[in-house]
Amino acid sequence: MKYRFLPAGPTPEPIDFTHFPDRLSCFVFRNWNMLPLATMARLLGTTSAKVLRLANFMGLPKYDAEQTKLWKTKGYISLLRQNWHLLPYEQIMEMLGMTEKELAFCLKEDDFLFHKLGSLKPAAKPLKYEEPSEKTIARLKEIKSELYPDLVKASKKFAPFQFKKCARVVPAKTKNLRMIYPYSASYGDPLMDDSLSDFSDEMLKDYARAGINGLWFQAVLYGLVPWDRAPEMSGDYKRRVKNLRRLSDRAAKYGVGIYLYFNEPRTITMEWADKFKDLEGATDKEGVLCLCTSKKEVLDYLENAMATLFAQCPNLAGIFTITRSENATNCAYSTDEHKNSCPICRNRKTSDIIAEVLTALANGIGRSNPKARVMAHTWAWGFEYINDIIRKVPKNVSILCVSEWGVETDCEGYKGSVVDYSISKPGPSPRAKENFLVARECGLERVAKVQINNSWEMSAVPYLPVFDLVEKHLNALRKAGVDNFMLSWTLGGAPSPMVGLLSKSKEAVFKELYGSGAKAASQASKIFSDAFSFFPFDSAYCIYKAPMNYGPMNLLYLTPTNYQAAMVGFPYDDIKTWRYRYPEDVFARAFHRVADNWEKGLPILEKEVTKLSGKFRKNFEELLRFAKVTYCHFKTTSNAIDFILLRRDTAANREKLIAILENELELAKCVGMCQCEDARVAFEASNHYYYTPSLIQEKILNCNALLRQLKKS
Repeated sequence: MKYRFLPAGPTPEPIDFTHFPDRLSCFVFRNWNMLPLATMARLLGTTSAKVLRLANFMGLPKYDAEQTKLWKTKGYISLLRQNWHLLPYEQIMEMLGMTEKELAFCLKEDDFLFHKLGSLKPAAKPLKYEEPSEKTIARLKEIKSELYPDLVKASKKFAPFQFKKCARVVPAKTKNLRMIYPYSASYGDPLMDDSLSDFSDEMLKDYARAGINGLWFQAVLYGLVPWDRAPEMSGDYKRRVKNLRRLSDRAAKYGVGIYLYFNEPRTITMEWADKFKDLEGATDKEGVLCLCTSKKEVLDYLENAMATLFAQCPNLAGIFTITRSENATNCAYSTDEHKNSCPICRNRKTSDIIAEVLTALANGIGRSNPKARVMAHTWAWGFEYINDIIRKVPKNVSILCVSEWGVETDCEGYKGSVVDYSISKPGPSPRAKENFLVARECGLERVAKVQINNSWEMSAVPYLPVFDLVEKHLNALRKAGVDNFMLSWTLGGAPSPMVGLLSKSKEAVFKELYGSGAKAASQASKIFSDAFSFFPFDSAYCIYKAPMNYGPMNLLYLTPTNYQAAMVGFPYDDIKTWRYRYPEDVFARAFHRVADNWEKGLPILEKEVTKLSGKFRKNFEELLRFAKVTYCHFKTTSNAIDFILLRRDTAANREKLIAILENELELAKCVGMCQCEDARVAFEASNHYYYTPSLIQEKILNCNALLRQLKKS
């Protein structure tokens, strides 16, 4: 491969986006007011004036240099995603101002970003400016006439990353854990920002007022405390520690604890592998060296590094750690087959290996700060090991369980179960109840991991207005004796009305937020909750691969793209992966039920909102906006399923396909206008913006191009 650090993988031909006359115009359209004009011109090998000329032909909004400033730091994942099929690696690095090593780190450590992009890089050729032909100019001018004019006008007010505050209630005071991910914080390496812009005082106060007493984000241990073997591997670790100390000290003043998520020990890249060869464990991860935690030096590093970190940051509230996952953090991180490739660990119990890692971390933290929480996330421990591990961990470890893991599901007789990230199927599951019971018998604190605001079932709004389902889940956990909560993964971190359910009934929340509109809000929430319960949940395939999170932005194609859907990255048109083991007709009917039943709640809110005023109206408008966007995402998913099934016989189904495209135009216009009103729409911390007003306009172009094609046939 040409680049030393960038991940390898298949290199198929990129998709040709034929609603544009060429790749150049597609690039300008998608990146307008996201990349500085000078950057676009330099990358294309031309002048700013010529790029501006193309934009003017297409009727794009006036260039706004101010709007481009934040995308490179806060929206780089959006830029990566929308240019993945347009640019080769070298131009992506130039576009983002990243070195090869920096981009490789981003793709590897930014929440499995390369996996989200499909674990492949389309073989895009270098993109250079070419003078447009008269035919191309004519098509560019047609694009201008096709843009939705109301959205063009509204997009001038779109303020990316300028997030409104959610409606919220005054919470009851509690010492129990209420930990959530900071809604707009960067996932990758936030401690390298000396300004700590993701953690303003106003934001910390806002969370405290909402009843949140813990914020978490990921960290890499060697990025904070170096190995003696290779201190240079840790880069600016002193800078990170200094910023972590500043942040944890400042947050503590507002009663908010800072918690770090660790997935340790991390693998060693091949750049440093020679220095760790004698510590190597099981090997099945290409391009990295995996460490064996049965070797004393590895456990000693974990313990001593934690002791050092918590001594340097005395107000750091604690950690949670995942010890079995996609990352090769120990020889028992995955299957027994993997463990058996290690000559030491093959003869050891998985539960002993995991418990040793947790003991090392807990002992190190306990040496420096006995009051700090050490939460052991049971994610992927395996039913056969989980209770044995719980019984072996130290008493200063809290057991953190996904509440809904194992909840049984049934879609027209097709039975399955939840892994995690479900609001539509409330927990706690029998498995979670058993784990909590064993932890209680061992004298360990219990923490339930839930999604209180949204989930990968639909994460493009700060919260899903399904109060009934969330309240049912929280009440069931309290009945099971659990009242400490991790309230989100990277998605769903807003201090929203849902947080009020931790201390108040939904009726009390509705009355406080919506005044005389409380009854209508309650009626709509019941309808939305009932509709959402039809979501076809089984394992993690649909929630990760189907288009619910991208909604109307996901493009439609009359011929298969032959690309496979990626995890919360590119849904494409891969219905086979979306549906997992559900038959096509069952899967289609399930999303019809979700969308059609959800729609029934919208008129109730639309009728009521006009009767309200002041703060009640403002809060109610937010509720209605997120309910509408959610409906559009579910409806467009239903449309996409139908479209793919119908396109197999285009001639026979032409009128039905046309009807779907016309509906898609309306859905796109709706979410585009909602996003211009509220920049929280379509934002999620680890994926940045799923779409922007420009990408919604592109969906309009996509639908119009397909309509022309169908009407000609």
